[in-house]
Amino acid sequence: MIYWGLVVAQLVTFAAYVVVTAGAALLQQKANTLTLFDGLDPEALEATIKVYNEVFQSSTYVIPDPQQPQYQFQYQWWIIEYQFFLFAITAVLTLFPAFIPRGRIVALTFLATALVLVMDNVNALFFLLRNPTAIAVFEEYRIAVAQAGLIMVGVGNGLTIIFMGLFVLSIPVARGANWFLAGGGRRMDEEEATAAAAERIAAAAEDGTSLPVRLATDVVRFLYGGTGRREPADGGVVSASLLNAKPAVGGIGVESRGGGVLRVLFTVASDAVAVTVVRWRHELRRCVDSTAVFDVLSDREEAQHQALWPAFLAAKVAGKRAQFHRARLVVDGERMANMIYWGLVVAQLVTFAAYAVVTAGAALLQEKANNLTLFDGLDPEALEATIKVYNEVFQSSTYVIPYPQQPQYQFQYQWWIIEYQFFLFAITAVLTLFPAFIPRGRIVALTFLATALVLVMDNVNALFFLLRNPTAIAVFEEYRIATAQAGLIMVGVGNGLTIIFMGLYEHEASEAAAPHAHDMKSYA
Repeated sequence: MIYWGLVVAQLVTFAAYVVVTAGAALLQQKANTLTLFDGLDPEALEATIKVYNEVFQSSTYVIPDPQQPQYQFQYQWWIIEYQFFLFAITAVLTLFPAFIPRGRIVALTFLATALVLVMDNVNALFFLLRNPTAIAVFEEYRIAVAQAGLIMVGVGNGLTIIFMGLFVLSIPVARGANWFLAGGGRRMDEEEATAAAAERIAAAAEDGTSLPVRLATDVVRFLYGGTGRREPADGGVVSASLLNAKPAVGGIGVESRGGGVLRVLFTVASDAVAVTVVRWRHELRRCVDSTAVFDVLSDREEAQHQALWPAFLAAKVAGKRAQFHRARLVVDGERMANMIYWGLVVAQLVTFAAYAVVTAGAALLQEKANNLTLFDGLDPEALEATIKVYNEVFQSSTYVIPYPQQPQYQFQYQWWIIEYQFFLFAITAVLTLFPAFIPRGRIVALTFLATALVLVMDNVNALFFLLRNPTAIAVFEEYRIATAQAGLIMVGVGNGLTIIFMGLYEHEASEAAAPHAHDMKSYA
């Protein structure tokens, strides 16, 4: 049910993408052919621009650009393109659900940022749908189509977050049964084999070669049978009471009457215990001459394993590291893990360079703001007119709040974002230097990064507006704004790369002692 819920979420998102793209195209068409300001005398033009700016400034996320209306919905187009990028990720994961456990943390982190952007823009369009001026300029049906698409996108994103977050790969797994194939020891009959099993358990407990986890209370039974079959064979049973009397389960090496190797099967009460036994197989090998572990597979697991077996053999012939993780085959996983880790290192270097550039840009803007002489020496009437134009420009940018009387505070918000970004870089850099902590710490880092990515995108949009505005360029100089803008874009790229590579990274140091700890099947 959860998987089909995820499929429905993708269909909703795809339909939403079509509708919101159609709505944005309708609005863009109107903006490209806008004649609102044509043929007006200077006084009427000034009054019209004033009303126009007031309306769209109030919407917050639709930045007014009366001189260049073709850029009016630039930010909304970026959000649509970003949403398509996310849809591509979630659709691929939905088509190949085996990759969801590893890839969903990346997808869900990006979806969290998209959901915030969508909700902000839904609120902006609701305002425009209630405003007579906005309706007169861009026509109600155009705004309504875009709004309906955005709401559908939000619903699709929400459903994707819910169902992908709840999804568990649903291939049936045979519960809690493992084979131990043991070699060595002398010939013995069934009675002697049972006694030998008890001795092995006791010896393992005394000499420290036992499993480092208490499994005795979870073991249900021991069976042993010949090597000709995988299924449990009729044979002697080591009683649960005997096993429960011992502190741990060790390796058992017995030989059949004919001199062949004897299989010993034990069944445990839960999957977790079986996984623990398999993980510590290298401890069992210390107890006997040779030991291999076989999980008892469900029918679907067995079929999938057989289908992947040629690929496994081909990888081995090619000299690659290959192993089964129950229902999936991992080829050269160590090399892939290294590639992902170095990708994370590159992401941190990009973020560090971005931090340097954006700090330099903000410092250039701050220097200009600290020494701003725009309002010096003006008579009251000229001062009022200058402040009016100044406020209109920077209020339209939304995120660069105008302070004509105290310009030193003009970029206060941008400095806060830079400081916040440095805090996040400190977290991600430490996790990159000590990758063993990534599995535990990345959920913290990625949650913060999701919030930072939204702030960066909002401010990139604001600075793009300033770079198009002659007044802003005249006041703060183009190269200063452009430097800050370049740094912000680099920060966004660094954050995105960090989310991708840290979300995909799997630290395997805990399995170094047993490199095939999760093998679905092993052959010794």
